[in-house]
Amino acid sequence: ATVAHVFQQRHNTSASLERRGDIAKVLSGFTGIFFWSFMLVIVLIIYEVDILTVAVPYISILLSFSFMFGASIQNMVHSALLILVLHPFDVGDRLIVDDGDPIVVHHFTLFQTVAFKPDGRWVSIPNSKLFNANIINAHRSKSYTIVFKVDVEVTTPSAKLVALINETKALCENHPIYLPNPLITIDSVGDNSNSMEVNFWIETTLIPWYKPVQCLALKTEFILWVSEQLKEKDITYEQPLLPVKIQSGFPNSPLK
Repeated sequence: ATVAHVFQQRHNTSASLERRGDIAKVLSGFTGIFFWSFMLVIVLIIYEVDILTVAVPYISILLSFSFMFGASIQNMVHSALLILVLHPFDVGDRLIVDDGDPIVVHHFTLFQTVAFKPDGRWVSIPNSKLFNANIINAHRSKSYTIVFKVDVEVTTPSAKLVALINETKALCENHPIYLPNPLITIDSVGDNSNSMEVNFWIETTLIPWYKPVQCLALKTEFILWVSEQLKEKDITYEQPLLPVKIQSGFPNSPLK
């Protein structure tokens, strides 16, 4: 598994460098056009040629092209800044864009990024959209952290809650993946005034964010453990019964 992982990382790095090389060639061509245009102006100045007489027709053509391709040039600049300067992802990285579904980058070009969703669906995203998007990169994130909360009744004895916290700390001390000293807080009242939120924040090691199967399996294991602890300590929570009043708009209705 380790050899396969290293091979995949090298393959992704090679693909990313190849794509950036292609983009650099395109940008080099555009840079050459601007450079030689500038050199032409310098030559005209040296030979004392009336630049306005020569340039007016070309300026008209340039303005026409700016109206036609101005948006494309702007998108190209944004894409180049995204891929070559900001560099928020590589080939093979697992991303979440604007709190959407996770995607895995397959390849990218100057104008678009091609990726796959976890269910295998093919996705094409314009780089101009990614330039202004919020991107979470799982490959560049730290190890997975379990974030979980449970509602308990506000009248729950503090001794039971302290016992739950101590049991959780003991679990983390002896667990091969959970890091010790978890953060467990009761910092807010729930949606109803008769409940409290117990929040668990447990850091892990050896579990990266870009392996969702391992992350979800670890979180499921912890939730099941907490459920057993709540049963053993008789810590429960029930939704309060709320009165319901039905008011009819008809005076003679039996439901008034």
